[in-house]
Amino acid sequence: MSGQTDPELAMDQTRAVLEAGCRQGWHLGAQLSVHVRGVGGGHLSVGERRPGEPMTDDTLLRWWSAGKPRTALAVAQQVERGALVLDHPVAHWIPEFAAAGKERVSIRHLLTHSSGMRMAEALPEGLGEQEILAWICALPLEEGVAAGEGAAYDPQAAWQVLAELVTRGGGRPFADLVRSGILEPLGM
Repeated sequence: MSGQTDPELAMDQTRAVLEAGCRQGWHLGAQLSVHVRGVGGGHLSVGERRPGEPMTDDTLLRWWSAGKPRTALAVAQQVERGALVLDHPVAHWIPEFAAAGKERVSIRHLLTHSSGMRMAEALPEGLGEQEILAWICALPLEEGVAAGEGAAYDPQAAWQVLAELVTRGGGRPFADLVRSGILEPLGM
């Protein structure tokens, strides 16, 4: 592949990894769009949307867990600004989070699903953001699971706490920070 630029090579390597994932049954298909400083850097689509239907750059997909990448990026922006530190305990910014054995849980633990929290399936419906945060803060870690010692996937609780960290680190509501710091610069 001589003569290729680094970005071209990276896209070819990424395509190869995604195609291997399709062959190995990890996923039916995938799409990727890369933008650097607002400029499109490349698009690729591999595999199928569903069996028998090829995946294309124009295929529309549901975005399950779509908020997680935006939240992780918002956290990274606050870390880059120096407002948050990945390996500091969450309780440094949200003191009430330390309740029930969570005093050692760090931002990195939340981002890597290694916090020991696995309780969002029981999250009561109809709560406001601050009530959700208080509910999460009051709950203990999963019995026998220590922060940083193994995976404990939680689809919601960690992300609620991360959004609150972004708000406190950024000094503005989470939605405003995501809109102005991520979505608008990308033309979204």
